[in-house]
Amino acid sequence: MKLRTKIFLMFTILATIPLLVFTFFTYERYTQTIYQRMNDFSSNLLENAEQTANNTLDRLRQTAGAFNFYYNDGSSIIQSLKKFTNSQNTPDVWDYYKLSKEFDHTCQNLLYSNEDIYGIYIFTPSGYVLESTTEINGTILSDYDFQNAEWYQDTLKRNGALYV
Repeated sequence: MKLRTKIFLMFTILATIPLLVFTFFTYERYTQTIYQRMNDFSSNLLENAEQTANNTLDRLRQTAGAFNFYYNDGSSIIQSLKKFTNSQNTPDVWDYYKLSKEFDHTCQNLLYSNEDIYGIYIFTPSGYVLESTTEINGTILSDYDFQNAEWYQDTLKRNGALYV
């Protein structure tokens, strides 16, 4: 073999070995960095999702708590709603009108202070529906039969517990 070929082979081997070692080291380091960044991103994403879910549940709890608010005369919406719990004995239209106005008054601050709530609805066993909406994606169709809906039946099974 010629000296020129030997020098070329020797140079190629000496140049290739460090290049391969460098490539392997770079690949390993890059892989570790990618896995670490994916882990950090996933953790951050889950923490943000958890925080968002907790904030939403807290706002929902505050919204539900507003209905236990007592007015100066000692009344609350919950007390007024008791008239509407019996499906056999429905209250008259005047009671519904008064409760509807009281309900709307209570809900307006909640609706406009929380961009995630389009409307608040109470479906009563007596067939009346109380609603307060921002009128953005919040209206219910007039022919909607809530009493046969699955979610309504599940709610009745809970005997007054909150159903979301």
